[in-house]
Amino acid sequence: MFDESDYERASKLAQNEIDAALSRHRAQQAARGAGRETCLECGEPIPAARRLAVAAELCVDCQAIQERQANMTGGAMSWTLNWTALRFSLDLLMLVGVVMVGIYSWWVARNQATKSAIDTVGERVYSVEERMTRVERDIRNLPTPSDLYELNQRIATVHGDLREIKGALQGLSRAVDLMNEHLISRGGRD
Repeated sequence: MFDESDYERASKLAQNEIDAALSRHRAQQAARGAGRETCLECGEPIPAARRLAVAAELCVDCQAIQERQANMTGGAMSWTLNWTALRFSLDLLMLVGVVMVGIYSWWVARNQATKSAIDTVGERVYSVEERMTRVERDIRNLPTPSDLYELNQRIATVHGDLREIKGALQGLSRAVDLMNEHLISRGGRD
């Protein structure tokens, strides 16, 4: 997940922090004057050039011993490097986490929109299928052209029969009228 360039950047950042702190310390010492004239550990005199350069409080030998002990026990410098790398790693991990949550949220929202759109289209398709089924059933029940021709022939036959019946009824009606006239004209003489 992390490559060497990440660790190198973290180490450079830590070294820059150390260099900046050392520069501030030197500037403060230069403003106050030189460092101690004698070593705090062994009491030996500290050369003037060393006192002016780093505002030293230890001689070169005692400083070397202290630095070796700090490196063997994972002293302050080692801890600073590890803390900076850890902080960088945590920041990077948080960034990756935020990006992952964002992608997940986008994906879920996208799928929800797609699911609801699919459901809506599914309902519409079902409605159209039902309507089509009814129309197909109605079309199947419609008369065919041969059925319509046969029906037309039957209607023509019935029409002819009705004309005949009409003629017969007119004849009967005339006969009944004549009978009524005869009965009326006789005037009930029986």
